[in-house]
Amino acid sequence: MAHEIRNPLTAINVRLHSLKKHLVPGSSEQEDALVIGDEIQRLEHILQEFLQFARPAEPRLLAVSTDRLLARVQALFAPSSNPAPFV
Repeated sequence: MAHEIRNPLTAINVRLHSLKKHLVPGSSEQEDALVIGDEIQRLEHILQEFLQFARPAEPRLLAVSTDRLLARVQALFAPSSNPAPFV
């Protein structure tokens, strides 16, 4: 999905780059183009962070005490194993 967003952004950015060549320095149009360029870069950064977040992380294997682990699982499920009586 991120790539489907990135493709139009790239096209907009390329077109903006070619339009900037024809803008008068200091004009309101040039300022608008700068804002649009900044926003494109911001969206690119958001997409990059999203892709980084979505990428599967390398698993970290840890040695754990099975007694402690099972005690935590038991404590987690204890409330559901003893349903509250009907009143």
